[in-house]
Amino acid sequence: MCGVSGILYKKATGSGFGPVGDDLVKMLESMTHRGKDSSGITVAGEDLAGDLVIRIWTGDESKAADTLARVEDAVARSGGVVNSKQSSGQFLRLVVNHEGDVAKL
Repeated sequence: MCGVSGILYKKATGSGFGPVGDDLVKMLESMTHRGKDSSGITVAGEDLAGDLVIRIWTGDESKAADTLARVEDAVARSGGVVNSKQSSGQFLRLVVNHEGDVAKL
């Protein structure tokens, strides 16, 4: 049996932040009683002319700086360039230019 859910943050448009990861995981967890079907998350929205947006929920505000440093290092090792980065509590947002294999990023 299928279950589809979605969310739209009307007031987060200007800042680009919203608790997307946390809310999507809660939605998936609410459907676990429906059986052992596969599940997944798709985030769509911004079009930044070839750049990628990486959003991360750290789960703990005290881990945000360390997670951001590790992500920046991983992007650089894969040949990407971080064009901008933002941190808001436990939420991170990076705009990355990466012309290689996105799966390897």
